[in-house]
Amino acid sequence: LIVDDNQSNRIIVRETLLGWGIKTEEADSGIAALKAIKTSLQSDKPFDLLLLDAHMPEMGGFKVLEHFEDNQQILDITVTMLTSDDLERNISKARGLGVNSYIVKPVKKSSLYNILLERLASKTPTAEELEHEPQAKQEVIKNIISLNILVADDDPVNRRVATMMLEMQNHAVTS
Repeated sequence: LIVDDNQSNRIIVRETLLGWGIKTEEADSGIAALKAIKTSLQSDKPFDLLLLDAHMPEMGGFKVLEHFEDNQQILDITVTMLTSDDLERNISKARGLGVNSYIVKPVKKSSLYNILLERLASKTPTAEELEHEPQAKQEVIKNIISLNILVADDDPVNRRVATMMLEMQNHAVTS
């Protein structure tokens, strides 16, 4: 869920995520965000990631999260606060409300990508868990983001090994 009162910011983040094959929903205010989050929780299909603008008219990101302080379901959502300023003074408050990370606007693709990788890593079972639970392995396979990767190496053997390893992980490889 992308929450920002600025339409241009929402478009930039949405287009980046859609380019990576990630489904998105948007909210243009804190009130709209509350409604979307509550609906997703009630339907047992909570958002995996909440990109939440810290400063919005009427209800900013912190106020939105305060509505969920006693709700354990919100803890499963990775919350990333989007801000135009440095959050140093608000870090302890943010952590207490379940904020996992921060991105200073304008949102850079690399920052957003790193957040997604952290989220994927936190949801990925260990090798031991996969060994004992075949369903967990299938869940990991469904959640892997397929990337387009260029392999550049002057050694043809290295190129082939890297290509094979990446293709086994469902990535598209050019060498």
